[in-house]
Amino acid sequence: MVTLDEYLEIQTLIRQGLSRKEIARRTGLDRKTIRKYLKPTTGPPHCTSRKRGSLLDSYNDYVKKESVSRLY
Repeated sequence: MVTLDEYLEIQTLIRQGLSRKEIARRTGLDRKTIRKYLKPTTGPPHCTSRKRGSLLDSYNDYVKKESVSRLY
């Protein structure tokens, strides 16, 4: 997956009339990746940095308490 900056650079270079092969050379990305992000259905990459909690987060206190009590 490309970053938003890379995506915008690809879009800028294609508007300048560069070929996909030349864009791949300049960005260091594979030609197939360039082709993927030039499709109208692909759009810009989404931010995936949101951290989800674990299903076991509600049990963290219990696990810590039990592990400490077993040490003594």
